[in-house]
Amino acid sequence: MPGAYTDGEEDGVPRPRPTLLLRIEAVLAKQRTKWECLAWLASALGAATLVRMAAGLITSGVPFAFYFPAVSVVAIFTGWRCGLIAVFASAAIAWFLFVPPLYTLHAPALQQGLTVIVWFVIASAQVFIAAFLRSALQRALWSETRYRTLLNEQKQVTGHREIQIGELRHRLKNLLTVIEALAKSSKDRHATPEVQSFLSRFLGRLHALGAAADLVLAGGRQVSIECGTLVRATLSPFMGERPRFNFLGPELHLSEQTGSTLGLALHELATNALKYGALTRDTGRVSIEWTATRLDAQMERVEILWREHGGPPPTPPEKEGFGTRLIRSVAAREREGEVQISYDPAGFSCCIAFLRPAPSSQSEPAAARAATQRIGSLAPATEVLVGDEGLEPSTR
Repeated sequence: MPGAYTDGEEDGVPRPRPTLLLRIEAVLAKQRTKWECLAWLASALGAATLVRMAAGLITSGVPFAFYFPAVSVVAIFTGWRCGLIAVFASAAIAWFLFVPPLYTLHAPALQQGLTVIVWFVIASAQVFIAAFLRSALQRALWSETRYRTLLNEQKQVTGHREIQIGELRHRLKNLLTVIEALAKSSKDRHATPEVQSFLSRFLGRLHALGAAADLVLAGGRQVSIECGTLVRATLSPFMGERPRFNFLGPELHLSEQTGSTLGLALHELATNALKYGALTRDTGRVSIEWTATRLDAQMERVEILWREHGGPPPTPPEKEGFGTRLIRSVAAREREGEVQISYDPAGFSCCIAFLRPAPSSQSEPAAARAATQRIGSLAPATEVLVGDEGLEPSTR
């Protein structure tokens, strides 16, 4: 039986069950042939008869009592039909061999008749109790077998799906590499600085989008992105040897659409900070915080705050550029989404906020948690940074 050699699971791996227990279950629940049933019947009644004969050296009473265990054994190991046969056969054998006058099937007296009736009632009840236990054990073993079979099938499906996801992630990285190679090879050797700037921005956004897509694939079946994992994956090309970024926030899962757009926005903010903001100075730092505040039983407010420290005073733009529009689009798909951008002299800051249904305590996807830190850089960090002009000065 599939799964009959396991007892529970430990980290998803079935544990071996005791061999003795397996053998007992196999013997008790086995479906037996007619000849096997007759063999059990003859063996049990024969053993009970021998024991009663041996006891006859001490006492001549209680001729039926020695057959109760035999009836129970036959009913448990062969079923209720053979159990009832054992009841009648036991009564006949005991009456013929041990009730005076011996070796005759004479009519019982009143008291003997009452004894026989009591024997039949108790022995029959014993048969049906034993048969019920046997049936319950068979159902339990069938359910266990079915469960183990489904578990093995699910593991096979899961393994196949993981192989497919791995193949998809591999093809995604290959596709991004091909696009990057085509973009670079299409560039003229004497390209203008504007073309170089466009190519750098294009490749940076391509890798940010690829990192977000890879994060979704790494999460398996769950179509959500964990915020902390997304932030680290997107900003990993900007992290040098010295710590320049501070991350703070709880485990927070975002929809695939919001997470993908947030990855692009974070890339824009980081590129801008590297060219015009806090990361232009050695003392500059960037902190990214995310929170989820429960408003009531149904809704919560999510806030993602980007704050720069130690950089030059930011200058407000004369007009809104594409980078700013991209950042504002993060919350566009969410309820009451808003983006607040501040050009405080102490440092640039950007707050993305929106409302969403409050998840239950058990609704956070486990697969997204398992995907943490599984994201590798889709391209070397220097290729994301070199020549990247980021957001135009007019966009801040």
